[in-house]
Amino acid sequence: MRIIIPLFVAILWPVFLASTTSRTILSRPKPSMISALDVASVARVLYCECRSEKIEGQIFVADVLRNRAEKDGVSIVESSYRGLCRGRLEKRFLELASKVLKQPPSHSFTYFFNAKTATNKKWVGVGLSRQGTTIGSHWFF
Repeated sequence: MRIIIPLFVAILWPVFLASTTSRTILSRPKPSMISALDVASVARVLYCECRSEKIEGQIFVADVLRNRAEKDGVSIVESSYRGLCRGRLEKRFLELASKVLKQPPSHSFTYFFNAKTATNKKWVGVGLSRQGTTIGSHWFF
């Protein structure tokens, strides 16, 4: 009995811990790694942030969410945009989010803001000082 316990602790404990980790770190999400929660989170942000934008702007926003999660080394649900809104889950945004997350990102931007509704003018200044692009009323950088 005294030999079995140290053997478990030394060899099997690290394997046990690795297999029971509750958070998955994504370096580059693959379609099979994108969860339903990730799709729902992106769909909610699309509804709240850019439902009136052209489809191109909506795709850019979805890609920013994914790029930011990859940069931070977390899943999309855990990323900094998770509390952005509690929007409705509309079918068209769920379908768009699912489609976009299964494809490679169309750009490498990790931030965006809506210049018309941004309340933090310092943030707007930082964003506009960086190279980026505008689609509709959103600035991506």
